Amino acid sequence: MYNEFYPNKCLLYSEQMKEIVNGEFPTPPILHIYPTNECNNECKFCIMKEERDRGGSLTREVFEEIIYSANFMGIKCIHISGGGEPTLYEHLDLIEGFKGYKVLSTNGRELTRKTADMFDRIRISINAGSSEIYEQVNGTKDFWKLDLRLIQLAKKPRSYQLGLGFVADANNWIDIPRACVLGDSLDMDFIHIRPAYYTKGTKDEKLVQLLGKSISLISDSCKDAFKIPIYSINDKFEGYWTDKTYSKCRATPLHAVVTATGELSVCQDVFIKFGNLYTSSLEEIWQSKAHHEAIAKIDIDKCPRCVMNKANEVMEHVIINNEVRSELL
Repeated sequence: MYNEFYPNKCLLYSEQMKEIVNGEFPTPPILHIYPTNECNNECKFCIMKEERDRGGSLTREVFEEIIYSANFMGIKCIHISGGGEPTLYEHLDLIEGFKGYKVLSTNGRELTRKTADMFDRIRISINAGSSEIYEQVNGTKDFWKLDLRLIQLAKKPRSYQLGLGFVADANNWIDIPRACVLGDSLDMDFIHIRPAYYTKGTKDEKLVQLLGKSISLISDSCKDAFKIPIYSINDKFEGYWTDKTYSKCRATPLHAVVTATGELSVCQDVFIKFGNLYTSSLEEIWQSKAHHEAIAKIDIDKCPRCVMNKANEVMEHVIINNEVRSELL
């Protein structure tokens, strides 16, 4: 129950949530950076296709300034992902200048041991457990090449936590058990399974049924004698298209998102952008009027699979409405 995917850990930042409710922008605990929109995969469920069509990679100077600002602001964690594939970014080594916790999400195809050693935690998005499904979902035939790379990356002792990511959709859900076997055989630290991102307009009964079956497969996989933990966020499957229990999104300032074009986005999944790091600093953009205006544009009815659901629930039901009667501890 108590693990790195435990959603109630947002309560650790209750003071920041109170400030956000009051219209302030405290320093976000985590900064997500998409350093490049270049990618060597063609994943069917990719929500970044529009971003990738825009192109763009952060210049060395801007990336270096972001790292400086993150240290100055006291940000606790930087998560490098995409956008595109972050290991294709030529200035990735600058992450070593960040003083906090460093996380990398990657497809792993170009990940070297040298790059891996720069991070504290790495999630490799494999999204399959067989070469056939891997090619079908990720658009590349490099499954066995990646498998050999994973063997090298997983060798112990290693300085980083290493796990597999599996984004489940109607094309690959059947491969969940095989991915679990692969991760276990490589002695990974975790497997993280979550559903692909769909808007409400794409809902169909077949897809809902298949996502439901995914839960059963995950449950059955977890019952096997695996050495490694297998995590899934069940409410992201079961309540995929259900209504939110809060009236508006307030929690996005708990994390900052920098895109490959140098703009900030309100969220990892909703690309409402504001500011530009080529003309202003991260601190200036974070406290700007444009930030308030961008948040006001969020339509929660178009946001399934929200990673900030729990924080939004706490902010409305606990901090604002005090439905839990905080006086009674």
